[in-house]
This record gives sequence, C-alpha cells and structure tokens, in this order.
Amino acid sequence: MYSEKEYNKLVDEHFEETQKLKSDMSVLETEKKSLDEQVKKLKDELAKKEQQVAQQPVQQEQPKQEPQQPAPAQQLEKKEEPKPEQPTGAFENPMKSINKTEAMNKVKEKAKQDFQDDYMTQNFVAEEQSKAFDFLNSIEIKSQEELNVMKNALKDFSNDFMTAKFVYEEQMKAKNKQG
Repeated sequence: MYSEKEYNKLVDEHFEETQKLKSDMSVLETEKKSLDEQVKKLKDELAKKEQQVAQQPVQQEQPKQEPQQPAPAQQLEKKEEPKPEQPTGAFENPMKSINKTEAMNKVKEKAKQDFQDDYMTQNFVAEEQSKAFDFLNSIEIKSQEELNVMKNALKDFSNDFMTAKFVYEEQMKAKNKQG
C-alpha cells in the first residue's frame, strides 16, 4: 500500500506526464499534418508523372498500329483500359511510407523519457510498439473508408502504434456493425 504522500506524488507525476503527453501529441499532430500535406503533394506529382508516362507509350503505339489494321488498335485500347483502373482500385497503406527504424528509435526515446530507470518497461513498450507497427503495416487497405480510418488513427496517435492499432481495430468493428 502507498502512504497518502506517496499516492499524491504518484497522482501528481501521472498528471504531469499526461499533460506532457498531450503537449507532445499536439506538436506531433501539427508535424504530421505538415508531413501529410507534403506526402499528398508528392503523391499528386507522382500520379501526374505516371499518367504522363502511361499516355506516352499509348501515343507511340497507336500510330504504328493504325496504318496496319484498325482492329489491333482497338484491341490495344481494350487491353490498356484496365491498367488505369488498377491504381484507383488499390489503396496504399499509409504505414508503408513510415520508416520503421526511425519510428522505433522515436518510440524507444519516448519510452526512455517516460520510464527512466525502468528498463523492463522500456523494452516491453518497444517490443509491443514494434508488434503493433508490423500489424498495421501488414493490413491490406481495401476501401476508402479503411484508408480514412487508418489515416485518422495514425494522425491522432503518430508514433504510438499500439494505440493507433487499437483505434483502427475498434473503428473497423464499429463500421462493420453498421453494415
């Protein structure tokens, strides 16, 4: 049992830690928003370049095919139509853009700050965060809704993969209950 003084000290430490975590979370959320905007811009640029590259071979192939026979050109068009549909049907897991080594280094640093002189807890947190990272990274995103849930979980709990995993799973359970 704790004495009243020890208990009050623990409560104060917990409150201070909670306030620090909220502050850290706010800073990280702002940082993540900025990075998300940069990623979005880069993805848009990449999509434009991929679209340009995809259009160039089509333009080069059509003049070669048209003089010979109109039918093969029509067949080429039919074959090329599914290609643009594939990227729009596939949703990229945002976890794939996170460097695990860098993320785990941040997790370990945070654990060292939060649990000074408690090496067992530091190791436990690092291991559990790594497992949660791997789990989130392995998820195959099949819909825009799943993508939005994943993005929101990562935005709200950047570098806290255990919480992000919990939020993602609970949101998906709730979504599935709604049908």
